[in-house]
Amino acid sequence: MKTYIDEAGQTGSDIMSTDQPIFVMAGVMLNTEQERVILKTLDEQFNSCKEATETEIKGSSWSKSAKKSIALQTIIEEILRQNGDISIIIFEKRFMAGAMIVDNFFDYVYNDIEDYKWVNNRDAKIEGANYFAERMSDQLGTKVWDLFRTPQPPEAFGPVIEELLHITDNAEYRSLLEGAKPHIKELVDDLYGTHTVSTPLDSISNSTKRAPNFSGFNRLVEMLVPHCLMNGQTTELIVDNQYQFEPAYRCLFDLFRGIQKPVIPLGPKPDQCLYSWNGVVTGLTHADSKVEKGLQLADIVASSVNSMMLKTQRGDMSKFLELDLFNMALLHSLDSACHTVHYVVSKPFFIKYMDAVQDFSTRIDKVCAKSSYIRAKMK
Repeated sequence: MKTYIDEAGQTGSDIMSTDQPIFVMAGVMLNTEQERVILKTLDEQFNSCKEATETEIKGSSWSKSAKKSIALQTIIEEILRQNGDISIIIFEKRFMAGAMIVDNFFDYVYNDIEDYKWVNNRDAKIEGANYFAERMSDQLGTKVWDLFRTPQPPEAFGPVIEELLHITDNAEYRSLLEGAKPHIKELVDDLYGTHTVSTPLDSISNSTKRAPNFSGFNRLVEMLVPHCLMNGQTTELIVDNQYQFEPAYRCLFDLFRGIQKPVIPLGPKPDQCLYSWNGVVTGLTHADSKVEKGLQLADIVASSVNSMMLKTQRGDMSKFLELDLFNMALLHSLDSACHTVHYVVSKPFFIKYMDAVQDFSTRIDKVCAKSSYIRAKMK
């Protein structure tokens, strides 16, 4: 099998861009025959809709066109018709900024208050990240991202903590933010100080490790591995060229392939475990989507889901296309039947999305009725 991986919503250093507050990474896993048939459909749809200057399908632009979006839906339906496997990770960048506040300032190692729940209690950490994500302005969110992505002096942290205190009325969170102040130098030293490089991952910059691409790639493959184990499959990873992240992806590949124990429990729940990639993920290659056309399939999924999610968050319901309704049904079917959708988003974000699903439920049902492949996935 080959798994093609691409993303949508990458904004580089402008991480809190108001134009692109969402990041989506998608993987499409296919065998040789599935790929042959699906790429034939991709070529047919491209040739029927392409502009004179276009050399390949770009999901970000095609998902905005009524005619071209039908072509994208046809291609995704063909992936389902051929029993291809789709995995999707959806990140809200604002929520990730909220999580950075909790992970760093609330950590007992860097706080006067030694409360271990901020290391061990996943629900408490999510609640805290939700709290700050809901209250932060875009400007403050950008400042938080900058603190933890690029080297900053200790003096840069104090003003940001003061701004966080200004928006915080929760007594516990206020105490933790105050408790972090005396430990900023220790935190900065651990984040950006000179350390002995003990693993290849230590040589990867914070800006790379904090980016959604890094955790998205890790989580996406962690969803693929148990699926492969269950079906007796192996897969090679083909990732779209992203030179900033290639060394980091290689480090993760080598690290997880080096784990000898197949499964390592991390908590009491079945999904709280770590899978070895050894014997399952057979290779990692970076390629151009013009050469490896399968990457265009992953781009189509990631870009069209990203476009739909943006509309739900902005309330652009009048701009909904049938492709958007189709992708709502797709996410539901993949999440409920295959467990290959993962959301890293705030509670308000998810409520907005589910409200949109509810508002469009009748139209989504009609789309599902036309697509036997969506219905099959949902069974």
